[in-house]
Amino acid sequence: MEVDLTGVDPLTHPEVATWEWQIAMYLFIGGLVAGILIIGAVLRLRRAKGFDRALRIAELAALPLIVVGLLLLFSDLGNGWNSWRFYTTFEITSAMSWGSWILMVATVGLVLRSTTQLLDIRSSISWLERPLHIVQRVGEGTRRRSDALDWTLLALGGALGVYTGVLLSTIPARPLWDSFVLAPLFLVSGIATGGAFLCLFLEREPHLRLVPVTATLSAIEVALIGGLVVNLWIASDATKEAAKLLLGGRFGFALFGGVLLFGLLIPVSIEGAEWARRRVPGAFSRVAPYLKLTGGLVLRFVVVYAGLESAL
Repeated sequence: MEVDLTGVDPLTHPEVATWEWQIAMYLFIGGLVAGILIIGAVLRLRRAKGFDRALRIAELAALPLIVVGLLLLFSDLGNGWNSWRFYTTFEITSAMSWGSWILMVATVGLVLRSTTQLLDIRSSISWLERPLHIVQRVGEGTRRRSDALDWTLLALGGALGVYTGVLLSTIPARPLWDSFVLAPLFLVSGIATGGAFLCLFLEREPHLRLVPVTATLSAIEVALIGGLVVNLWIASDATKEAAKLLLGGRFGFALFGGVLLFGLLIPVSIEGAEWARRRVPGAFSRVAPYLKLTGGLVLRFVVVYAGLESAL
């Protein structure tokens, strides 16, 4: 007896895992770096006072973070040594081609910004005097064009944040990813996590000045998560089944508990109480940015793994 198998279903392939945890982690790191780029550029262009030290730490950290993200992508590729081929051409219809070039240009922009940051700490680290001679010349030139660099980094941050969502939404074979809401959701979530990372190094008063912004971002993120579920529910039978993955089971628990409750509502409530000058225990105040960062990470894992389980 001969049997012809056409197509993929839970009977013939009970588990098809095309992407592993590296992709979810990369999407989180990419969004985090995008948020740091956007918030850092806006604060510098507005000449905001009280953020210099935190911006210096966050922007210096962004460069190794994006390198870690690239290494995660490299480890997930079946033949990573051929990744250089992305930079021998540019395919305007390919999300991967766009992403490769955005990542490269963003890395160059972070290197240039880092040269200006290293100038500020050079005097306190005497053993870097000789190696920083070239960096000094680059940093001085970059500093003279600081506003132009910030506008460029603002655009690159927006492109990088949107790309992390577009990368998934270009795969219609996974109904849960087949939604236009993913791009703005990942962008807003990236800005929120970038702000949370910056708040780790802020004093109390500058932190409180950012609370209205972070609260607004959190409200938009909640609305976009709701919009994602509604968009999936009304589109087709396949996307409706995908939406059920987000509303129940382990993905529903992670989404409502890990993202909405612990990642958004609780930290926003803590920061709101501080902004209203209510008494908040110091431990709660310090944990709020970590909760936001954890919520952003859980969101990526939920979307990636739930998407892998959804099928046409």
